[in-house]
Amino acid sequence: MSLSIDIKTFQNQLNRVARTQILKYPELTMKQRIKRVLKSIIKKEFYFKVDHYFWPNGLLAISLEYSHRLENKEHDMKQLEEYYRRWFKDGMKIKNADYAINGYSLIYLYKLKRERKYLEAIEEIANYVSSLERAKDGSIPYRKNNGEKVFVDLLGLTCPFLARYSDLKQNEEVLDLAIQQLKNFLIKGMDPETGLPYHAYDANDGTKLGIIGWGRGVGWLFIGLVDTLEYIPDSHKDYYFIKNNLLKLVKIIVKYQTAEGGYTWQLQAKEGNFDSSATSMINYALVKGIMLKIIPESYLENVMRDLNALYKVSNKGLVYHSSGECRGLSMYPQKYENNPWAQGPTSSLVSILLKLEL
Repeated sequence: MSLSIDIKTFQNQLNRVARTQILKYPELTMKQRIKRVLKSIIKKEFYFKVDHYFWPNGLLAISLEYSHRLENKEHDMKQLEEYYRRWFKDGMKIKNADYAINGYSLIYLYKLKRERKYLEAIEEIANYVSSLERAKDGSIPYRKNNGEKVFVDLLGLTCPFLARYSDLKQNEEVLDLAIQQLKNFLIKGMDPETGLPYHAYDANDGTKLGIIGWGRGVGWLFIGLVDTLEYIPDSHKDYYFIKNNLLKLVKIIVKYQTAEGGYTWQLQAKEGNFDSSATSMINYALVKGIMLKIIPESYLENVMRDLNALYKVSNKGLVYHSSGECRGLSMYPQKYENNPWAQGPTSSLVSILLKLEL
């Protein structure tokens, strides 16, 4: 197990980027701004304002949380406070279940600061997610207009928050919702031959949707399992079902690690494009599981190879070669650049590695 990089320096660089991006992402180019203005004129609707509090920003918030709680970096805490202050000032709009990821680090902030405004915001997010219409099997569809379609993305976006909230408020009903979503996907959304997830499934008739082994989808599932398992007591009736499926998934995932380290945009496509978002999300969950002593420490060898691969596509803390935002089922843009969905998980991953004192 060896690293060819200065991990402390790398973490400092990553954190500097995260502190900047969390308040600025997304930054529109002049071309995008003009396009929005034209849309506003043609459709007579206001399109110019961008959303700075969506799930990509939530991933950056989580990276700042890890930096603060593992390294006690006060400037990261101040940036977290500023991020949520701006969200509250802008009306704290919660447009869909994706926004639950903002609640994850908000719970951390509340536990430290004990300010009522944070608790009220946490309660609002929890009530919103809990009140969403459910699919036939009790899972939350990705969007209201998606009918019975249950997407793997939502497992990583909602379940960790629900589990952490249940721990905060001792709310078993909310924990059951998180566990039910994970169980449903593990039973209905996996490919029996590869053991990898489909992108989605239809709760109405059981049809599996999208491709098998979408890299970032594997990452979302992995994060959902690990970060939820942290808050499930081992006495819970479903604890070992979740844990055993997690360990089974780990053994399957590492078989798709490329010779150079890391994962491609679709895990089975080993000669396809390296994807820093899939690689960082998978490895964040892997090293978090190791830290929690849920996943065997022997997998650190895999983590180190992948970290070297992530470092190679980074420049002064900016992590490049991340696949573009998915536009829907079977819509995976082959555009690779710097995105928060690689930036945030890479920063979280490195912070946890430092905590493990490797």
